Amino acid sequence: MSPTTDSKTALIIAHPGHELRVWHWLEIESPRVLVVTDGSGSSGTSRIKTTGNLLTDSGAQCGGLFGEFTDRFLYQQTQSKNLGFFEYLSNRMAMELVQHEVETVVGDAAEGIILSHDILREVRRSAIRIAEQKLGRTIKHFEFPLDSHPVLAPPSASGQRLDIDLTDSALARKLAVARNYTELSALVDESIDFYGEKAFQQESFFVPNDHVYLANEAGVIGYETHGKQMVKQSKYKEVLLFEEHVHPIVTFLDQLHSLEASKCVNAIS
Repeated sequence: MSPTTDSKTALIIAHPGHELRVWHWLEIESPRVLVVTDGSGSSGTSRIKTTGNLLTDSGAQCGGLFGEFTDRFLYQQTQSKNLGFFEYLSNRMAMELVQHEVETVVGDAAEGIILSHDILREVRRSAIRIAEQKLGRTIKHFEFPLDSHPVLAPPSASGQRLDIDLTDSALARKLAVARNYTELSALVDESIDFYGEKAFQQESFFVPNDHVYLANEAGVIGYETHGKQMVKQSKYKEVLLFEEHVHPIVTFLDQLHSLEASKCVNAIS
């Protein structure tokens, strides 16, 4: 199945496979899908082809930014606080939003658990602000939980939400697609066993709040805790910390749209 029109809706996600959480919405909207990494993680095995095939079959559109970077590369850019890379990434997203005159963006939320999810949420927010300036209008923005209960608002969200209830047949299709995603089947089964199938019969989308998200609901920064455990096991050499590694990047991203506006003014004058 292929889309008949250029979608004005975009799904921007950190890793391939995140689309499974909002599969019925994706069936309905046939969005343009941007995926930052190839999902290779520490194994080095990409899963972007699996997501690409699923999106093509569903009628969604693969974006220009589609699994271009490895997870290891993203980790390295965060570790070195490479502001230039994150500026480039934000502008790449913004360029695509402007080119296709996107009106609505949906993305994975920050939940204080996975470093790349949290930092790429800020890249997405920055890209939307840049695109809004260039388009001269606002873009609707929603995010959805990925590592927590499917219908509970993530701490990075405001109180505004949109819920989609799935029919039994829509739920069955969604679960079948998820279970057949070979590279993630074990995680899918674990999530379904933990929450129960009915938990995935509603897809919830939340309007993001305007502040940078720091920690999970318990006040713990999950990627710091995980990193410390990995260092103890000699699997990591260094723990990536919010204050030392992440905060400089998200602060820069929060100001990036103003910097882009200044560049435009300087170019005109």
